[in-house]
Amino acid sequence: MLIFCVVGVGLLSIYLLIKSGLLNWVSFFMLSAVLVLFVLGLEFYNRSIFDGKRLLNKNYIEIARLEQFPDFDGWCKDFFEQGYPTPQVFYDYYLYSMKPMATPRLNFTNYFSARKVPHSQAVGSDCHTIWFFGGSTMQNMDTPDTLTIANQVALNFVENGEKVTLVNFGVGGFQSSMELIKFQDMLRRVPANERPQTVVFYDGFNELGCAFYNGAGNTTSSIRSKFSILIDQSYGKIVVYGLS
Repeated sequence: MLIFCVVGVGLLSIYLLIKSGLLNWVSFFMLSAVLVLFVLGLEFYNRSIFDGKRLLNKNYIEIARLEQFPDFDGWCKDFFEQGYPTPQVFYDYYLYSMKPMATPRLNFTNYFSARKVPHSQAVGSDCHTIWFFGGSTMQNMDTPDTLTIANQVALNFVENGEKVTLVNFGVGGFQSSMELIKFQDMLRRVPANERPQTVVFYDGFNELGCAFYNGAGNTTSSIRSKFSILIDQSYGKIVVYGLS
């Protein structure tokens, strides 16, 4: 999409220069060819030479190598080999969540794609149950299972002699509307002994982003309108949306 934007802005700028009399059509085609070749060169470099490698922030790496994150290199191996790009599966009503996966440090379970909480009691245990919902901050792909927000809460309970079941339903990109839909859907799907006594919704950043792009409270209707294009097979609209 970024490439289309760059090319589009470049061509529009050249066209406006022609309309103003500062350029002729020969110059237009020459500059357009240079612009397209330049963008294609960047794309070739990213896909073939750079090969999708990510530049890691040096300060972040140094912080991560401290005692609270002793196996940073192992986490990188798990994340970049199996967790990136993030594999997802479709779910009715709330659209997607992480695909179940198992690595030494990064795990998503078959329990509706919940992130593993190592210090939690098993789901269905006869103890207080807490469900966590949120976006990427709650999902916490940036850390191993032991350092997620949900597991740190579970660890605090364990250290104080309390047995609790914590389930981490955080999903990257989710905001409160989608989380509420998932919460309501979960309540009707799970047995009574697995339902929570406490529910935590951890939101903020995605709320602001969705309100900025779609208007406050309009995110789900925006998603629904986009999916209706696919369902109705409105191919013209799909092409326009893709180019935008």
